[in-house]
Amino acid sequence: MDENTRRQKTTRRMIQVLVTTVLQAAILFAFAGRLDWVWGWGYVGVYLGGILANALILTRINPNVIAERADTAGVRSWDTLVGGVFALAYFIGLPVIAGLDVRSSWTVDMLLGLHLIGV
Repeated sequence: MDENTRRQKTTRRMIQVLVTTVLQAAILFAFAGRLDWVWGWGYVGVYLGGILANALILTRINPNVIAERADTAGVRSWDTLVGGVFALAYFIGLPVIAGLDVRSSWTVDMLLGLHLIGV
């Protein structure tokens, strides 16, 4: 893969990840019904930290991996199905349920240690 193509695909992947993260955070806080949810911001921060660490490591070790993840050509149909189900559950289902839990107080207050283990 030439440098220009790799740079374009990497930029596209970064935009995909950024948009997905913003949408996931928007869903999380919309269903929580508030923006002052500290643990929600903690989740978003840890998620962004993981993405940043991943990007920094991959750009040094194998920058083509990031570019290849932006391209869906040649993906098998079963893999698209599994990935789609995972994406719905993780990027939509998880923030919807977590947000509703905060709004409706389904779970009781947890100890700080349990929160930190969950993060």
